[in-house]
Amino acid sequence: MANTDTNKRKRILTIIYCAITLGIMVFIFAQSAMPDYVSDEESSYIVDIVKGIINTVSNSTIDLELLTTIVRKLAHFTEYMVFGASLVLSIKSLAEIISARKNKETVPSNQEETKSKSLILWFLLAWAFGTLYAISDELHQYFVPGRSCEVRDMCIDSAGVAVGCIICMIILKNLNKKRKTS
Repeated sequence: MANTDTNKRKRILTIIYCAITLGIMVFIFAQSAMPDYVSDEESSYIVDIVKGIINTVSNSTIDLELLTTIVRKLAHFTEYMVFGASLVLSIKSLAEIISARKNKETVPSNQEETKSKSLILWFLLAWAFGTLYAISDELHQYFVPGRSCEVRDMCIDSAGVAVGCIICMIILKNLNKKRKTS
């Protein structure tokens, strides 16, 4: 009975993780589908806030174009970082459900080695999928009025995915260590 409840919770968590990942993908797609003037308006709002903060703490002049570029690129990086973390959680959850079904009759010989290899595989799958999505997102922007397809943005997005994956995996590894010691 307890095993059935655990499996049910794992399936529900997997659905939640996958729904969040899909939601992030839809958000990214919607952001990329905005014409340049709408995207510029959103960026300008945040740039004005940052400019106000900088003016409050410093008397130096601000290169508005540079600040706008930094804000836009950080937005790219951040949304893909969150996407990378959600991809790891989704892939990990899906892999554990599949593995549990497959391994009901067999027990892995070295669980620690298997878990370590699984972490690397989850990272690689999440990073590859996230990078492919970043590339498709930039190609999508090519067809949006006033937007462009930039290799630089693909690289920023891919780096964001990698950082999100790494952060998520560090957290998962630390949680796993805590479970073992308690």
